[in-house]
Parts: sequence; structure tokens; C-alpha cells
Amino acid sequence: AEAGPGPGAGAEGSQAPGAVEVTRLDRLREPSQDEQRRAKKEEKRRMHGRSATGRYTYCPIEPKAVQHLRDFYGLSDRFPFTHLYTRTLAEEYAAEGDEGDGTSVLLVSAAMKALLDLPAQRLRYKVINTGLKAFERDRLLHKEGVFGLRPRTEAADLLVPFMAGSPRVVPLALAELVRILETKDKTVGVSSLPGPTRALVEPLPMGGIIWAVRELQPPLHLVALRARHTVNTLVANETL
Repeated sequence: AEAGPGPGAGAEGSQAPGAVEVTRLDRLREPSQDEQRRAKKEEKRRMHGRSATGRYTYCPIEPKAVQHLRDFYGLSDRFPFTHLYTRTLAEEYAAEGDEGDGTSVLLVSAAMKALLDLPAQRLRYKVINTGLKAFERDRLLHKEGVFGLRPRTEAADLLVPFMAGSPRVVPLALAELVRILETKDKTVGVSSLPGPTRALVEPLPMGGIIWAVRELQPPLHLVALRARHTVNTLVANETL
């Protein structure tokens, strides 16, 4: 931006003697490639009248993911696997930080499933609420080069009845949960867990677990991530 004419400036467009022209330094800098890409995608969104979230496609969950949920989390055959869909943001609208690259797995209602299963056609729907976000990609396992999904806390109450006997559902005393939630980042070492809880967690491979606080009625279920040496309880502060 240029500084306005100083005191004693002449007619519009002229500049008084001694006036200084100022240019913001950030306007002298060329935008980075990432900034250019983001600006281009935002322009596409505006041109097509789409919101910042862009356009999503929904696909039935892959068989390997179903098998993973059966084997790793012990989900029973009664679970409605055919109602699980991955949500993917169309590449041309995907901006950095979007959670639309197939990382989200939604559990949808029968009515939404019927809509999603219609033959492909050139129709657009404005969806307010597709379904419950039940799973998402386990980024910890992804860094290890291993495919994996982890449950979402908002789906934990629904998932637990289908996980009878699964070692990934770990009973936890209410007092211990309070201690964990009071720690920095809600993370504790596996070795610091009480004996009975530690005995259940130590043998588990890295991945999602569900704390089950059965002292409360109804029981409280929270998702946690069992890392190599720690357990991180995944609950937002606003939820607490």
C-alpha cells in the first residue's frame, strides 16, 4: 500500500515534495508454490459456487479394511459393515489440511446408504449430516508403513457392544481416568498404569483402544491411542 499524500499535498495524483512512497515488504515477496496452489483452489471453489469444504465422494469401505476391523478390533459379524463408507474430497478441491483423502470412515443410516448406492448420475446433493464418523486412519501406524484404522470417541458407545471379548476394550478405574486427563496432553506411560490395567495394555500392539469406565452408569467409553511406550487418551477439552 502507498502512503497517502502528506500535509500540503497538491491536486489528486500529485505528491508533495518530501513525501515518501511506502511499499509493504510482503507485497515484494513472490508467493510460494503452496500459497499459489491454495489460492488457485480457492478461486476454483468461488467460481463453481462451492463451499470451502469442496465436493466429496463416498465409497463403500474396502474389504481389507473390513478384515482389519474384524481381526484387530474383534468386531462381530453382527456389525453393519455394509453401512461403512469412506469419504474422499475431490482432488481438485483438496487443500492442505483437509481430512478428505479417505481418512474418514462414516457409519451411515439405511436411507443414506440407499442414496449413496444409486447408480452414478450427474446429480449434486447438499448433505447436512452424512453419518457418524466411526473410524479414521491411524496416523501412527501409517508412519510405520502399516495400514490401520482407529475408532472415534463419538462412535465408541456404539462400537463396544459389537466388541465382546476384544482385548482392545480395556476396563479403567474412574480415578485413573481422572489422573490421565489431568496430565499434559492426556498422555501417560504404559509402565505408569496401575498393575491390572498395565497387564491388559502391555501385550497390545500399537493402535486404538477403548477405555471402559464401568463405575459410571451408563459406562463411559473413550478412545485412546496405544503408542510404543505411551497411551494418549483422545478426548477434546471441550468434551470434558
